[in-house]
Amino acid sequence: MSYTIEIEDIPITITVWEKRWMSLLFHYQDKYIALRVPHTKSQDYIKAYLTRPNRIEKIKAFAGNVLRIPKYIPEPFDESFPSTVNVWDIPCDIEIIECKSKPKIELTGNLLKMYIRPGFTIIQKFNLLHKFYKSIVKEAAPSIVKKWEEIMNVQIQELCIKKVKYHGYCTIQKLVSDSYPVHIIITLSSNLAMHSLDYLEVVIVHELCHVKLYNENRTDGHGKNFLDLMDGYLPDWKAISKKMNKGELCWWEKQKLI
Repeated sequence: MSYTIEIEDIPITITVWEKRWMSLLFHYQDKYIALRVPHTKSQDYIKAYLTRPNRIEKIKAFAGNVLRIPKYIPEPFDESFPSTVNVWDIPCDIEIIECKSKPKIELTGNLLKMYIRPGFTIIQKFNLLHKFYKSIVKEAAPSIVKKWEEIMNVQIQELCIKKVKYHGYCTIQKLVSDSYPVHIIITLSSNLAMHSLDYLEVVIVHELCHVKLYNENRTDGHGKNFLDLMDGYLPDWKAISKKMNKGELCWWEKQKLI
């Protein structure tokens, strides 16, 4: 059994195994951190284990150097919070509403209402926007994944939505159990909510092609086998990707705030 937790916004894959000790692994090639734990260990014990001073420093160093998660975000910014952001590639005006209730975002048509507490910093606003983006990707992605799993005759075990450098990536974990020889995870970026639903579908099919080639022992990275599959399933995928990559990054994207 595997699942993912976050320690200081750094994703760590937890795998339960039959041995009695814990093993922390840094996968430089596949760019993820894994912790193998006995089934007897609780969540609190695991978090305490990962946050011990010497261990958390190694995790942060790996996150900064390999996962490219920024160690800090400098404040204050010269730039102000944007008045317009994209939601599924549609520009939406932002209306800031100060209130004492729990911060939240509501989307009505092309108006994005952000309810925040007085004194909210720009970082807190971006964190709230990130949570909103994550929620709508989490809502939209599963049905697309299910549709293409049936078309491509593949299956994944886990779908994650996170703030990550790439728009998507696939992790294939080999397990010791004969019943479940592999555990396949597709991770999607919450940033995808800024782009079109067509592009979200391209990213999902992209990752499922990697899964299909793995199942058929034809893995070749992004070589001919991969490109033939993409062209066969989504003939216009290159045009959709080219359109997405045409625009300039906003300053808050460059700072990895979203």
